[in-house]
Amino acid sequence: MRRWRFSPILNLGSRLRADRETEQPWCERYLFRPLRERGVELLHVDAREGEGIDIRADLMNPRDVLRLKA
Repeated sequence: MRRWRFSPILNLGSRLRADRETEQPWCERYLFRPLRERGVELLHVDAREGEGIDIRADLMNPRDVLRLKA
């Protein structure tokens, strides 16, 4: 599968998987799934931990921002 130059993509403020699937199912259908099918890695980032969140980070914390940048 081809790997795109802009991969990975960070979905900042992603919320929990259940929230994304029930409240915003169009994001999965029209954005996330087509990107994954093209070989793009998606990382879901949120300030809290939970199912479907890949990275817990607070964007107001400079250390977390540096960690995301890496």
